[in-house]
Formats: sequence, structure tokens, C-alpha cells
Amino acid sequence: MDTQDSQERKLLIALENIKRLTTRTQLFASIPRAEFLTMFVINASMQKAEQEKEASPG
Repeated sequence: MDTQDSQERKLLIALENIKRLTTRTQLFASIPRAEFLTMFVINASMQKAEQEKEASPG
């Protein structure tokens, strides 16, 4: 049950982040919302991979 609660929290956090980002993208009218979100997800994934790489060198 603990892992399900953790997954539910992660989902809620992700949805809140998406909501927050979609309101922010209105400031950048030259970038379509879908493209902005795609770039955001790619950046987050790259940062996560870099942190994992630093945590376990070699």
C-alpha cells in the first residue's frame, strides 16, 4: 500500500506541475504549449540522469 500512496503522490505532484507550467507558457506566446512541455520533460529527464550518474560513478 505504501508504494501505491507514493505513486499517487507523484501523480498529483506531476499534475500540479503541469497545471502550473501551462499557465506560465502564456508568457511565452512564441512557443506552443506542447513544445514547451516536451522540452521541460526532456530537461527534467536529463537532470535526473545526470544526478543518477553522479550518485553512482563508474
